[in-house]
Amino acid sequence: MYCSKCGQYNENGSQFCRTCGNSLINNSQTQNIVNNDVVSDEEFEKKLRGTKWFSITLSVINSITLLAGIYVKNWYLVLLELVIITVLILFYVLTKKRMIAGPIIGIVLGILYIMSFNIISIALGIVVILDSIVMYKYISNKNKN
Repeated sequence: MYCSKCGQYNENGSQFCRTCGNSLINNSQTQNIVNNDVVSDEEFEKKLRGTKWFSITLSVINSITLLAGIYVKNWYLVLLELVIITVLILFYVLTKKRMIAGPIIGIVLGILYIMSFNIISIALGIVVILDSIVMYKYISNKNKN
């Protein structure tokens, strides 16, 4: 759970923030309002779990495409898939650490998918961008508090 005063991470069940001493009771029930979107800590954690499985699924798909690119010697595809897999990992890791760079990298990832110019990749790119925007709003709001 994160302190609503300083934003420091504290273990679930803690009564006081280990950095500023702020009371954490009912902090997990506090909701953050960002541009008319209500995002609670629990909703963010649920979204993060979904992002984890989404990232794993996309990594597997991109790895298969990478192997296919190697097989047919399409080096542009191989390079694109390597970049996408790397950016996908960065997106998840930085978002999990609640760093604002995570969702920004997610937006770049969405753009990379859209650049693949096929209907499935474009749809995936749009989903990644929308997911990244929600994460960005939540993290930037947390960093302000």
